[in-house]
Amino acid sequence: MGQTGHLDSIEDGFVRGWALGEHAESPATVEITVDGAVVATVACSQFRPDLVKAGKGTGWHGFSYWLPEKYARGQRTLTVRFADTGRILHGGPQVLPDFTFRILSSSAIASSVLGNGLWCMEKLDFSESEVAIAGWCIPPRTMPAPISFTHNGNSLLDLVRIRRDDIAALMGLNSDEIGLGFRARGPLSTSCKRHDFTFAHAYSKRPFDTNQTIHY
Repeated sequence: MGQTGHLDSIEDGFVRGWALGEHAESPATVEITVDGAVVATVACSQFRPDLVKAGKGTGWHGFSYWLPEKYARGQRTLTVRFADTGRILHGGPQVLPDFTFRILSSSAIASSVLGNGLWCMEKLDFSESEVAIAGWCIPPRTMPAPISFTHNGNSLLDLVRIRRDDIAALMGLNSDEIGLGFRARGPLSTSCKRHDFTFAHAYSKRPFDTNQTIHY
């Protein structure tokens, strides 16, 4: 297929897009540059169901990145390119819009909600015998607590933590030091009609915040 990708949008300082390298089995790596200087190097490993529908790889080729506050103002030019070849993704370069408001609002939100932790399920898959989820999570007060995810009270297995610097920037953290992204899976009974998911402490199995239980 060769290298291909697209810079989809820059909204409130949030850069989104996707990229496929020479081999779709492994994530491509892109560089985000502002006025020619490299701001970040990002692995394109986020799941995008629209890519699956379009027949582009496995779907795990998306990327997102929150630009640092110092780029909030000023007419600057952003480009996303493949890290190994320098090939620029379609849709760029683009001129950065002002996103001062996002910096102010996200700081206020983060200070009020992270006391009990926070999580978001970005993907949910069912098969005849298995349930699988993926998304991001922040333990209470951003402490590196042992975490788990439960389905109807049972801990999901094969938990994988994934680096998500975009989420760290959204919550005003310097970088992702604990693996804010996750994937997890577990067995599923075919007779099960109700599905409750919680973000919990790995040892006590108690949800960090029962109000964040997801019912499906």
